[in-house]
Formats: sequence, structure tokens, C-alpha cells
Amino acid sequence: MNILFGKKWPFFIIVDDAGFPCVNPERDSAKITMDFYCNVLSLAKQYKMRIPLCFTMKYLDVNHIAPESSPLPYAEELIALLKENTECIEFGYHGLTHEYKNKPIEFFDTYTNSNVPYNIQRFHIQTSFQIIESLFLSKPEVFVPPGHAWQLGVTDKILSEYGIKYLISVSELKFNERSYRWMDSQFLSFLPRTSVMEIYHADINLDKGVMRRRSDGRLVLINADSAKKAIYPRSLYYNLRHRRKFMSPPIHSYMTHIGNFSNQAMGFWREVLDSLLEREEIHVCHTNVEAEKYYKILRGIA
Repeated sequence: MNILFGKKWPFFIIVDDAGFPCVNPERDSAKITMDFYCNVLSLAKQYKMRIPLCFTMKYLDVNHIAPESSPLPYAEELIALLKENTECIEFGYHGLTHEYKNKPIEFFDTYTNSNVPYNIQRFHIQTSFQIIESLFLSKPEVFVPPGHAWQLGVTDKILSEYGIKYLISVSELKFNERSYRWMDSQFLSFLPRTSVMEIYHADINLDKGVMRRRSDGRLVLINADSAKKAIYPRSLYYNLRHRRKFMSPPIHSYMTHIGNFSNQAMGFWREVLDSLLEREEIHVCHTNVEAEKYYKILRGIA
């Protein structure tokens, strides 16, 4: 049993890349349609969750405020869905373009290990909130950094000026043979997360599972059984075999992407969520704030 003095581990999902037109933007792949967003809404209603959808704002920019404006053909319908379902969907922020110098990052360049200039960071954030205001959407409180990277003391400070309260991302990142570690922010509540069996936006599934592309190029089926084993707290055997660690570190939430919510993937999500509701050591959280509460309690004793 992995209950520490009666404290439970939070389970909460946050959806990245909302607004992206395709499952995998780097190659020809399935288009993301309104069905994907309706599926997230359906899960939120069924499991009484308020799931954050974190948007890259150029894809909602129907008023063409940003130079990079590229609104989805169904953007108006999607905006209406967000406004009509605020009790089930939390509108979150995931950058303006998800891009800097043709790389899929925006607020810190992990490809060159260098800062994105301050004026560019501020312009992207300022423009994003101009778009949000023009759409009469509620100002977001949740920020998920594109590419998991951000500049401590700069990105978080600017975001705090626009009402962002939570910065949710990985606490450690290995990229291009470098290791990065982010500490608690002075300006925002930093909440660490991990992925559900490394399920990323490029995954697509045909029958009750999700395909994951490994580093060697092979596609591996991640079914519900394998995903359930990866949810924290993981077993000692799993931690030692897959992560070479004895214990599961406290986390706030799990990363997934809008491309993981095709009609075919709904069986996967329902099987995972149904199983977690039966696990005594896990609490399926209804909101970001509730997940933060469980994370902080767990962190205090871990």
C-alpha cells in the first residue's frame, strides 16, 4: 500500500497543444477536429473533472491580432464550446506560437541552451492576452510552457503581470545531452508533472490503446494496463526497472495532448480512469486547485 499516513496521490490530466491542427505537426497525420474537444468535454462531464485545455493562441486568433495568426477553420465553434462549458473545461495558456526560430519552443531555447530575448517573450505574452481579451474569454490562470522550457525570473514574472497563477511543467528535462532543472518560482506556483506512459501529441491509436513512437523509431502500443502501472505511486519494481529510482516523486498532474483524444482513444481513457477510481492510494482530482492541494500535502511528507 502506498498511502503515506493517510495521504493520497493526486491524479489529474492537463491537455497541451490545444489549437494544433494535426496530431503530429512534423509530418502528415490525422487532422484534429471538434470531435477531439468534444471527447475531452465528455470525459470531464463523466468523471466530474474540470480539465485544463492549454491553447497556443495563434490558432484561436480569429481577429488576426498576431502577425502569425492562423485560426482553425472551426475556431468560432471551439471558442463557443469553451465559453459554454467553463464548469468542465478550464481555459489554459500554452504560448502564442509554440515556436522560436522554427523550433518547437517559445520561452527558452533548449536547442542552443540560450535565453529567448526578453522583448520577444513579452511581445508573445502581451499579444496572446490581447487575443484572449478580443475573444471575451476568461483570463487563464494556468500556463504550460511550450517544449517544457522557460526562463526563471523572466517568463514567470511577465506571466504574473497578466494574471497567471500556476506554471505547470516538468521539474527536470534532459535534451541535447544537457540537463535542466527548474526550481520554485518567486512569482507563480510551480507545479511539477509527468506524462502518462510518455504519451505525446504524435500518438494515434486504432483500438483501445495509444501508439508511442520510441527513440529507435518503433511504434509501441501503450494499452490501458501498461498505463495504469505507470501512474504514481509506481511499484518499487517499476521504478527500479524503468526509472532507476526507489521512490516515485510527488507530482501534481499528468501531461497529455489534444491529439490523444480521438474517438478511438476514448476506451483507453475510460478504462484508465475507472481503474484509478478504485485505487485506495489515489485521488482522482476534480480541479487544478484540488490537485495542487493533494500535491502539497504529499510533498510535505515525502
